[in-house]
Amino acid sequence: MAKRQKLSNSWMDNLTVTQEIFFPTNQPVDVLPGWMTINEGLANAVIATMNRETPIKLNSSALFPYSLAAVSALWSEILASYPEFWTLVFFHVDWPSTPIDQASLQLQRSQNLPIHLVITRRDELRSTHDENDQIAAFVDLLRPHLSRCVSIGIDADLNSSLLIVKRCFTTPAPKLVPMEIACDAYDWEESPDDEEHPEYEAIDEDEDNSDQENLSGPEFGHNGLFPNLRRLVIDGRNFRQAGRRRDNWVLDQWTLKQLTITHFQTSDLLTYDLSDFFHDLSTFLGLESLKLHQVYVLSLGRPDNQYLHIKYLHLESVQDIFIQEFWKVGRFKQLLTLRITRSRIPLAIYLNVPSLILEDIPADLKLVEVVR
Repeated sequence: MAKRQKLSNSWMDNLTVTQEIFFPTNQPVDVLPGWMTINEGLANAVIATMNRETPIKLNSSALFPYSLAAVSALWSEILASYPEFWTLVFFHVDWPSTPIDQASLQLQRSQNLPIHLVITRRDELRSTHDENDQIAAFVDLLRPHLSRCVSIGIDADLNSSLLIVKRCFTTPAPKLVPMEIACDAYDWEESPDDEEHPEYEAIDEDEDNSDQENLSGPEFGHNGLFPNLRRLVIDGRNFRQAGRRRDNWVLDQWTLKQLTITHFQTSDLLTYDLSDFFHDLSTFLGLESLKLHQVYVLSLGRPDNQYLHIKYLHLESVQDIFIQEFWKVGRFKQLLTLRITRSRIPLAIYLNVPSLILEDIPADLKLVEVVR
């Protein structure tokens, strides 16, 4: 006997979870309960969670089947026969973190189906213990499966835990559309000695061998194996490393529409300057929306004017000197909306955009002096 009760899921309008509450019965368990059935709405829901404005709600009822499978060996074995159930892959880096053998099993159970991957943390008060090693291990484990990834979200506490461009993004990923690599805090300043960091050295030592062992199929970059990203959130170090190393696909994205760069502060010793930054931005020929969050790139010398054909620009928590230099160098003839959050607007900037959005700006800002 079974009692059924339909529950509406507020996570996504098109995602409905049907809950079955089973009482003791002598009937054999030979079918997947209806409330564990995954419909195509889940894919849309997962893609929606890639937006930092609407973070993943780990207490959502839509994720209840995954929580149940994690604690019940019986349900885990039952669900092993349904590879579509495992196409949403969650790896946790905080304690207790997802064991590597369990993470590998999840990837295997999805067989060859497209997957949505999320590497995240459970709580707002998050422990950074072993975060670096955990993320590195998960990314290495992911590489042979990257060709199946439809979306990737990696949420770290510290930017030093995100040294992953050299680890992963030289692998074919033709299905990937949104990708988010984000952190909460900036704990490692860029310097010319970045390549000497132990994490980089460890990657370089086994890079050739691991590529041969884990990867197979056509050579990367051939036969349409580049992803067609539509949305990318990336931290500043990975963005700069992508520009320096042309053996990855991060900057080769002609279809990219939305780009967010976070936590990027160059030092006086770094040769990467504002001209290089604009050059890398200009490689995204189809870019329409750009957001810079806690970004500060030095301007060395007198750079030439740089043109960006973007329609939406959002500057959040950036220094006024950066805004001034960014605006002097950049030319935004197609800009329709400028949004500035928690930043001061220098009086030297004269705004000429159809739409201006100011949020949490200093109380002493004289708008009459700025907008004219």
